[in-house]
Amino acid sequence: MSFDVVDVQGTEIRIIGSDDCALVLSDKIVQGTVYSFSGSGGIRRSNQAYTPFEVTWEIQANKGMVFTALDEDATFPRIVLAKTSILSACQKERDSFVDVVGIVIWIGTITVTSRDSGTFVKKRTLCLGDDSGHSVDLCLWDLKAEEEGSYIQERIDSGVQPIICVKGGKVSDYNGKSLSAIGVSTILIEPEMEAVADLREWMTLYYNVTNFIHLSTSSSRQTVSCTTTLSEISNMQLKVLESSPIYRVIATVKEMKTDEFYYNACINVVNARQCGKKTTRTADGWFCNYCNFESGVQLHGTCKNK
Repeated sequence: MSFDVVDVQGTEIRIIGSDDCALVLSDKIVQGTVYSFSGSGGIRRSNQAYTPFEVTWEIQANKGMVFTALDEDATFPRIVLAKTSILSACQKERDSFVDVVGIVIWIGTITVTSRDSGTFVKKRTLCLGDDSGHSVDLCLWDLKAEEEGSYIQERIDSGVQPIICVKGGKVSDYNGKSLSAIGVSTILIEPEMEAVADLREWMTLYYNVTNFIHLSTSSSRQTVSCTTTLSEISNMQLKVLESSPIYRVIATVKEMKTDEFYYNACINVVNARQCGKKTTRTADGWFCNYCNFESGVQLHGTCKNK
C-alpha cells in the first residue's frame, strides 16, 4: 500500500507500507484528512517511473509508525498541481507525468483488455478538452474505470458536462497522443479550484463555438466540432471526407413519422450485384417484377432504441 502526503508548503512525498504494515495503514488512513505522523522504517529512493512529483525519495512505513488525525486545516492544499494545457501536455515526452484540467466531452463504456503478462484489466476511455482548443483521449484503468468513470457517466446522464482535474496523468504516444490515469494518478471530479472555475467560465462563453483539434487517433468516436444551426448547415459547402467534422445541433422535434422506413428487397444476384429492388408478397414467398425472381426467404432487421 502507498499514499501520497503534502505539507502546508505544498511539498509532496510518498509513504510506502508492505505486508502487515499495509493492512494496519489501510485501516487508519482516510483520504483528505490532516495527520501528524512520527516514526518510520527510513527513507529510500523512489521509482520515478511511478512517482508523479519531483521528490526523489519516499518514506518506508513500519507498524510502529504513529498517525494522529488533526482538525481540518484550510491552509493545507487539497491537491498540488503543476497544471499545463492539453496541448502542452501532449507535447511532452512519452511516460512523462502531467497535471491537466479539462471538460469531459464524452465517455465510453468499460472494456476488458489483456496485458502483456496475459492478465486482464478494465479500461474506460473519455475525451478531455480545454481552453487551448485541443482535446485528447484519457484512459481510466482498473478501479478508476469503474468508480470515477461511473460517476462521470452519471453526471453526463443527468445533463451535466463535468470538469475534472487529473494529477499525474501519464503521456502515451500510441496512436497519436493520449493520457492514462494509472494507479498513482489522482482524479478529482468538479473540485472547488480556481483552475476549474476559470475553465467553467471559458466553457460558458466559448465551448459551443470551439472547433476542438483532437490529438488522439485511437478514439472510436470523433469529437464534436461545435454547435451550429440547421440554416447554417444548409449554407455550408460540405464535403464527405475521411475526417469530416461532426457538428452539434440543438433542435425541437417537429414531427415523427411512424411509416415503415424499409422495404423487402430482392436478394437475387444479377451481374455480380444484388438486385435490391422492392418485392411483393405472394403465396409462396416474395416476387420481384424487375428481374422476374421469386424467393421464399427474406432477411429482416430490427432496430431498437435503448
